[in-house]
Amino acid sequence: MHIKTVESSATLSSLSIHKLWNKNEALIFFIDLEIHEQLRLSDLTNDEKEYLNTLKTEYFRKRFIVSRSLLKTVLQHILKKRSSSDISLYQNNEGRVCVKNHEEIYICISYSENLVAISLSKQKIGIDIEHIRQIDLKTFSKYVHNKRFERDMLQEDNIDLLKEWTLKEAYCKLTDQSMLACLNKEIVLDGLDHHQLSINDKYILSVVLTSKSNEVNICHLQKGYPIKIEKLLLKSL
Repeated sequence: MHIKTVESSATLSSLSIHKLWNKNEALIFFIDLEIHEQLRLSDLTNDEKEYLNTLKTEYFRKRFIVSRSLLKTVLQHILKKRSSSDISLYQNNEGRVCVKNHEEIYICISYSENLVAISLSKQKIGIDIEHIRQIDLKTFSKYVHNKRFERDMLQEDNIDLLKEWTLKEAYCKLTDQSMLACLNKEIVLDGLDHHQLSINDKYILSVVLTSKSNEVNICHLQKGYPIKIEKLLLKSL
């Protein structure tokens, strides 16, 4: 997998997003939930607004609006639609977000703290993002029981545990399995391409794809439209 970022201070127009889609196997977008300009209720369908009303906290409401708004804006450019309202999204039986009449586009979404990560790809992909933080190991130990995790949990630095966790989450999303089903299993990555990145030394991103030698482009969004890119520090883990 070859991962690259859009040049700093670039602006992603409709044409440039379409070109990026043609050149890359996957596009991954990061957006901060504090970007209030992205909270566009007009992008939501009536069904999505009904679902929004079932969410109990402002945090969950905000991340749902942000993810749907961004998705539809990018898909509008990829599919060359007149408006984002021409994009219809639904969840399949595995809970994966899909584009109506465009099931060839694969979507994966992950949230952590105030960051939303969204991938759009031409093949199945799993992504997971986690804020680098100290883990409550007593709570975490309820869900993991194998010796490798127990050894990692004795370390003061949780980075290895978070890397393992995000990789498993990404693998589960790729294979449409629940995380609980995989907690005590060694995941099989044979034949899969996977990569882990540190983002501004604040987040860990894991990416798992079904085949190797792919171009993946990462974009970190600033405030406002058209979509703008801010400086992003990525390094391999």
